[in-house]
Amino acid sequence: MNKKAVLCLFLFLCGSSIFGQWREDVKNLINLSDYEDAIRMLEPLYEKAEEIDRPVLSALLAFVHHRRQHRESEHEWIVRYFELHWGRPVSFGFSTPRDGAEFQSFLTLWRERYPFVSDIHLIDPRRPAGSGPPDRLVIGMEVANTGLYKLRQGETVLAGSLLLPGYNTLSLPARRLFDSDGILLFILEIKSGDVLLIKKITLESQFEGTEQKAPQKEDRRDPEFRIRLLFDGETLVDSRKRKRPPEPVRTGIDFGVPYKNYDPEKRTDPLNQSFSILSAVGLAAHLIRSLAEKNAYEPLPPLRKVRMLELTFCRVREDGTAVERKAVVRLRVETEGLQLYGGVREKRVG
Repeated sequence: MNKKAVLCLFLFLCGSSIFGQWREDVKNLINLSDYEDAIRMLEPLYEKAEEIDRPVLSALLAFVHHRRQHRESEHEWIVRYFELHWGRPVSFGFSTPRDGAEFQSFLTLWRERYPFVSDIHLIDPRRPAGSGPPDRLVIGMEVANTGLYKLRQGETVLAGSLLLPGYNTLSLPARRLFDSDGILLFILEIKSGDVLLIKKITLESQFEGTEQKAPQKEDRRDPEFRIRLLFDGETLVDSRKRKRPPEPVRTGIDFGVPYKNYDPEKRTDPLNQSFSILSAVGLAAHLIRSLAEKNAYEPLPPLRKVRMLELTFCRVREDGTAVERKAVVRLRVETEGLQLYGGVREKRVG
């Protein structure tokens, strides 16, 4: 084994012992109420730790800063714990049961007051071919706690109402995205109790390819007929109507050749032109089943949740030519900050 391999093995073992020992070291520091040293140890560890350890490290840092009454740092790490690690349940083996109970109580209180919103996405509108550009796009989200929201664009408030736990949707004006490549910025403020979460929502559109001539639409207009009422050669009423011709009724029963007037001299028995009663009963049952199926509700297709939406739409040029364009809309969501309201004081973390 060469010297380089020995050195690599030594560094690997040292690194393993350091990262395996941090839990015991932090446990002892918290037990001794040495929070400053615990903070100095945990913050560099968070940057170097694997993803599986980062939720508990961010929760511990928020808890230790809370013990030291460092409110701004506590809020900063709480935002990381929820926004980056989704507030996953974590556990840590403290030296005393009291420390462990206080840690879990601390996280529970934040879970009950934090306006946690996850899985913000665009909803595919499933528009028919040949449609014009949409005026609005809809986003969906999962909400953990009841809260009030305000949606604004710049200083203009677009909407505001109540968000309930579970799935919620918001409609965003998006017509400008389909005139040319562009970006729309929205600010979503969600308030739960004394906590206000601020998120920035960005919609960015980019056109692909060139304009193509739109396909001709099939003429599905109903037949038109004209009604005129004349009197002494003069038109009193003239009206045009459209009506879809009735579809032929298919019963599957042969009714035979209909007759109008029965002539006994021709000795034609009308009973020979009748139909089976059993067939009539079957026809009635078939019509009842068809009526029931027609009134039944068809299940709605599931929502298609996306972060990138491809839309093909038609628009009319100034010369009257209909063209078809394809645009890609991307959604980005960022957490701008957290505000806490206590009396008349307001604190911002961003």
